[in-house]
Amino acid sequence: MPHASWSIQAAAATYHESHVHSKGWYSGTCYVDVPSQLTSTSADGQLIFGEPPFETKDKLSAEAQVLPAVGKLVLFPSYFWPGTRPFSGSERRLVVAFDFGTPDCFV
Repeated sequence: MPHASWSIQAAAATYHESHVHSKGWYSGTCYVDVPSQLTSTSADGQLIFGEPPFETKDKLSAEAQVLPAVGKLVLFPSYFWPGTRPFSGSERRLVVAFDFGTPDCFV
């Protein structure tokens, strides 16, 4: 029972601040196109998890990060604070994202 889906086309310097998906149980993103310069040796363009979008007494860093790759599907609990790091260059990142679960029934 998918609840919502959308696509995001991102240019260089674009990022998404960490957030939650309050209308799903599980969320996901599938990479359709990614900049060729993204590598595992840099955080540029990576999907991050677990870094809160607000200040905490002790800084909480990302718990995990995922290097985007064409065709990669990433599934995660909707409450897990996903975000993205900015990247540089002239290429774009294109993803299809979705939330899965009972609408308006955050767990």
